Amino acid sequence: QILPSLVNESHEDRDLVDLIWFPTGGGKTEAYLFISAFELIRRRFKYGEKGCGVGVINRYTFRFLSMDQFQRTSIMITALETLRREVFPVNNKIGEKEFSIGLYVGEAISPNHLISNDDSSKTSQAQLENIYSENLPREKNTFPISSCPSCGTYLLPEKQTKNFDGSVDLNAYGFEQKARDFKTYCRNKTCKFHKKLPIYFVDDDVIHYKPSFLLGTIDKFASV
Repeated sequence: QILPSLVNESHEDRDLVDLIWFPTGGGKTEAYLFISAFELIRRRFKYGEKGCGVGVINRYTFRFLSMDQFQRTSIMITALETLRREVFPVNNKIGEKEFSIGLYVGEAISPNHLISNDDSSKTSQAQLENIYSENLPREKNTFPISSCPSCGTYLLPEKQTKNFDGSVDLNAYGFEQKARDFKTYCRNKTCKFHKKLPIYFVDDDVIHYKPSFLLGTIDKFASV
């Protein structure tokens, strides 16, 4: 019943705020993800390129809830992006900009910066170098995503993978950073997102790309 009030800006329900109580496993997440997907598409149909950018903001109290919802919401986002690429290009009404998701939480879960001038170990560059050096990188993954939300392929190899010359085979890893360009991609060459996943969890990238769906914690938003 919320859909009419999303479409009609003068709808009487826009003056209401509903608090929904429902048991665990009742489908709350799926319900709001459907509404979010509807709104993200609607904005683009109505406003064109101006409807891109951040369309949904979701704030959680606890970081572990944010992590779980980030994984689940990423599945919805990759589904939307697949529709944008394969279905909507026929009429091109929802634009050329990708549907994407951003995670905005504390640095204990995701890096604040891509690189640092003070040799900080909290940057994405430092964390990625540490993962490359691990013998069991999948078990030592410090990034907030472990598998492709589209096909389920693990983003990291089970064991450290090397080239013939003994160097680490970076192509076997689903994370890559060159200078200030950090990207996440699926290692499965047949996956639609082998070149790049529309996922951002480094603060620098979240601020730069302005993802469609922004998911974070209350304390992080309060610090802005």
